[in-house]
Amino acid sequence: MNIVFLQKNIQQFFLIILIIFISIIFFPSFINYEGSKLIYFIYSLSVNIFFVISLYRTFIILIFSLLTWLGFWFKISSAYAFNYYFGKFFQTPFLSEAVQHYKIDVDIITLDKIFFEFSILFLFMSIIIFFFSKKKNIPFTDNDWKLKNIKYYLFCFIFILSLLNYFFGIYQKGFEDQFFEIKFLSLGYRFFYYLVPNLMILMLLSSKYISYSEIKKNLFYFILLNFFLFSSMLSREYILFTFLMIIIFCVINFSKINYKYILFISTVFIILSVANIKFTEKIRWCKNDIVKKNILTISSNFNCLTKYNVENSIILDKEENIFENNFYKKNLNQIGYLAISRWVGLESVYIKKKNLDLINLVEGKNNFINSNFIPGLFYTIYHKNIFKFLFLSIILILFLNFLNNFLTKNSNNKYFFYFFCYVLIYRIFHSGLAFSNTFFFILLILILSFTLKKISNQNLKIFKKRFD
Repeated sequence: MNIVFLQKNIQQFFLIILIIFISIIFFPSFINYEGSKLIYFIYSLSVNIFFVISLYRTFIILIFSLLTWLGFWFKISSAYAFNYYFGKFFQTPFLSEAVQHYKIDVDIITLDKIFFEFSILFLFMSIIIFFFSKKKNIPFTDNDWKLKNIKYYLFCFIFILSLLNYFFGIYQKGFEDQFFEIKFLSLGYRFFYYLVPNLMILMLLSSKYISYSEIKKNLFYFILLNFFLFSSMLSREYILFTFLMIIIFCVINFSKINYKYILFISTVFIILSVANIKFTEKIRWCKNDIVKKNILTISSNFNCLTKYNVENSIILDKEENIFENNFYKKNLNQIGYLAISRWVGLESVYIKKKNLDLINLVEGKNNFINSNFIPGLFYTIYHKNIFKFLFLSIILILFLNFLNNFLTKNSNNKYFFYFFCYVLIYRIFHSGLAFSNTFFFILLILILSFTLKKISNQNLKIFKKRFD
């Protein structure tokens, strides 16, 4: 298989890999699923059709369908596959949030009903996106910013910012804010910390004044600096976000990169992803213990990372201890658990289907962990009346199309466009119960994208005068 073939058929190549991967997961999940195999087969077919069609539609639909696929099919199916290929690790059906945190038993009949309803939904949404979410190839221009002389200052700024955030634990997803007492300042800092550093790094990937060899180095810096930015936050978001940006970079620059560079970047990414999982794991268990012991949580990150032993956690249930003595089983189990369990979707719909009071369930959790259970977008739009459910899905697709069209017209380069699409969809999909926060986040993203586009259209006179 030569480079020319891959250049012309890159989407088909990824599609073949995806189909093989889906088949590897589907076979053991189908033969071991405890409920109706016919319903499970139809459900698997419908959700994967929705995902495959989205590969050829708008980018914002693609990210939305990816998160849907992870939360509604991969989450439950991969547990069967993991047990089949590596030995018995997980109880199935695998609804970790509902079962582990709230001690809810899984009723297989109810799960079959959910699968049947969502089979109709995913097939219906596949038709909608096929006709109403067609991809438009609109060329983006590269930045006019001359950042070469200040890039090292930029790296230092981001590095120091991330270290300060890490040491003081200012912004940590999944935990209530322990630093800012004023909610407005808390949300403002989170918005700044999450967006501004990445926008500054992405400038380096899209500037036309930087040589291609420099751009390849900047991708490495992007992966490294995001490791620090996402440390003490959610490991899955670092992995997902960085992986997507690597794929986007490779697709955009496919004719210029070679296999050695791809191998190098992939190795760095894997090493940092594993390290991020380990860091996040220690900090989360440690901080939960700290809360149990009524110890001040601010500035505890460093001690958590250097001195804390997860196996000695006072809140780790010995009967559910996933940390085996065997090194291989310990790490395989841990990574498999995180890769499978940490996706939002099916369990929240199951809770709603069972008519359980989500608010009471949330109040029963540790008060230091974010009280927003993150039931996800489908918890909000799910309705037992299938026609209302389908109608709400149409509204959702139309809204996503609007966001995609707006960002396409108001993003001054392709990297900004992909970045804004990702952060919007990630926030919307994980909207949970914080609807007002989500609304203002969407509004701020749209305003920021529009503003940057206007600045770019003015040829960035301030930057030119300063750096010429």
